[in-house]
Amino acid sequence: MKKVQIRDCTIFNADCMEVLPTLEPVSLCVCDPPYGCAFVSNMRTVSEQPPMLANDEKPHLEFVPPIVRAVKPDSAIYLCTRFAEFSLWENALKDAGATVKTPIVWDKTVHTMGDVYCDYGNQVELILFAHIGRPRLRRGRPLNLWTIPREPSGPHPTPKPVELFKRCILNSSDPGDLILDPFLGSGTTAVACILTGRRFVGCEISSRYFDLACERIERTYREVDNRLPGFDLFQEYAPEQQGSLFG
Repeated sequence: MKKVQIRDCTIFNADCMEVLPTLEPVSLCVCDPPYGCAFVSNMRTVSEQPPMLANDEKPHLEFVPPIVRAVKPDSAIYLCTRFAEFSLWENALKDAGATVKTPIVWDKTVHTMGDVYCDYGNQVELILFAHIGRPRLRRGRPLNLWTIPREPSGPHPTPKPVELFKRCILNSSDPGDLILDPFLGSGTTAVACILTGRRFVGCEISSRYFDLACERIERTYREVDNRLPGFDLFQEYAPEQQGSLFG
């Protein structure tokens, strides 16, 4: 197990199953576990083809109970998945004691390839939204359809937009809170925490992506440090609430 501390971000190059029982309780979990579909991009023609993500051969539902135990009472969990595995993760969260609420539908603005002759092009992914206790949303009652353009794949084959995770963090935590991501990947959740004034703890089992996340976290802190005096970082990075009933 390797542990690196970069200011308010603590990251482990380790299996989250080893790390989660050792952590202090967190105020929010935002995570993007392997979908369990053995995804390998076949669209690369110039850049290097990333390997299949670790543990992506099936949904590893054993991750769920330790995640639920790591979250404080009256806190939330956001878990990204796709339609085919949605019910498996939903039931695992319920069995672990979480209350599953209305899911978030992420409109990626572009569709996947898939079966181009006999199926609809899929333009959305799903985010399970679950409670431990009954936490209140911080910024009114946003609607559950979020239109945020998908990030192009790069060194990581399935990156999530920083904007997507910032919205989860701003809706369900407060500045200074400790946020957890047990499947760090290229570091998106950590970056979203830096940009919203939260602390972060996370795990990444792959040394390749762990190193990438460390570099990205350090680069984000440098960019924040270079902001002009008087620049209101949190106003800049507070995403507009789509369809909020409270204006």
